[in-house]
Amino acid sequence: MENLYDDDDDADADDLDRNYFNDGNISSAVDFSKIHTGSPSSYNPGAKLDPSSLQTNKDSRTLGNGSIGFNKDREEITFSQEPYTPSERDYPVDKSKKKDDDDEQPKKKVRYMDSARFIIASVFIAVAIVAVVVVTVEYENTPDTRPRPSASSVDFQCILIPNDTTAAKKLKFNTTIEILCDYSEKIASDVYNSTLLMEFKPEYYLLQTQNAIEINHTLLPTTVQAGRWQISVSHPHRRIRILGDPVKCGGDGYFRITLIQKPNKIYPSDVNIQIESETSEVQLEVGQSEADGQYQITCSSTSDCTPAPITLLGSLGNKVVPLYGVNFTCIIKYNDYDGWSVSCTGSIPKSVVSSIDEITCRPILEDKKEADKTEAKVSKDVLLCNNDETCNFQCPKQNQDKYYSDPKFCNIFHRCVDERLYTAPCGKGTYFSTKTCACSHINDVIGENSCNTDGLRLKGGNDKELCDDSTRR
Repeated sequence: MENLYDDDDDADADDLDRNYFNDGNISSAVDFSKIHTGSPSSYNPGAKLDPSSLQTNKDSRTLGNGSIGFNKDREEITFSQEPYTPSERDYPVDKSKKKDDDDEQPKKKVRYMDSARFIIASVFIAVAIVAVVVVTVEYENTPDTRPRPSASSVDFQCILIPNDTTAAKKLKFNTTIEILCDYSEKIASDVYNSTLLMEFKPEYYLLQTQNAIEINHTLLPTTVQAGRWQISVSHPHRRIRILGDPVKCGGDGYFRITLIQKPNKIYPSDVNIQIESETSEVQLEVGQSEADGQYQITCSSTSDCTPAPITLLGSLGNKVVPLYGVNFTCIIKYNDYDGWSVSCTGSIPKSVVSSIDEITCRPILEDKKEADKTEAKVSKDVLLCNNDETCNFQCPKQNQDKYYSDPKFCNIFHRCVDERLYTAPCGKGTYFSTKTCACSHINDVIGENSCNTDGLRLKGGNDKELCDDSTRR
């Protein structure tokens, strides 16, 4: 992908990502004020191009001057981003000239009491933030009834010998953990009479005095269930297999695995786990509404265990510029099944679209290369005039949900829902296939003889072409 930043612009680009372009005329690119529960649906081309999903959330509750509101019915935390202006009652003013009359002393007492109230209230607010966040995440730990995808499995090799051994490995979010512990032939005869003890110490709670005991069980010839773990012994291979659930956020830490044999024979081994976060490619969708001169835009992504808000940018030549006059709001969600997800909506005036080359939704990440890799773009040529030379394309009046290929760009597809046109780019490395009506690998679409290696449609023409649902998978 072409990098829009040159070496001289690194500082500017970093500032753009860091400051979210909150310059008075535009809303903040990131609204951390809303943390909802729930999970995004799996991505299919146009699956999120739903008019109802573009509506502004009217149920959020915001209090002024940095206050916090907690709606128990909606499990929502709202943080106001209004700038806080200290007042005289917040910070007592030191007067250079003190009055000696009797009325001054009561006034000072009132100011000091107000300051004390302010400090106490601030402490309670800080405590409330922690309490509310914990409660919100706890609500999301309810059992999930959806079928789980086949998660990848990573095995850790631990060796049960008299001296400590340590294994360390990084796991991606939702990866199944499998610990394989080998033991020597010397102790094999008594392994079924041994006790397997496994303790866990979370990395982020290193101050806790005692480790949590996950397994304390006598080994048997059959598979044993111990909490979230399945324990089995392969005697011919002299191996103990400990299989757990897919790892979740906060699962970083240390496992101390100990095989205990009588009399007082102990064989320990340590396993260190680190959970890695991966940000998905941003899904960008634009709803075109020429009636009010606005383009409704939606950008969304997931980021496992690290929140990754999205900012809205415009590119002009080799420069990246903020989009002024744009209302862009992000809602961040978390649950144990999907991890962190963010969904942002906004409206862009046609005059703004006309003044730039591309619209970009870019995740705010510390790693600039990863942000470049996962951002999504759509060209203004796709939006203005509906990308038709005659500028007269209209979605059919009958109630329908149909996909259309773009007459020029292979990585763009369109969708008509209730007479309204929506446009979205395919993910990186994919083009829209007119045979499957879905985004497919570039080589597969080129093999259909519908696109060239430059990403342009071979058939040409001026109009969008309806995708035949009969061939859709």
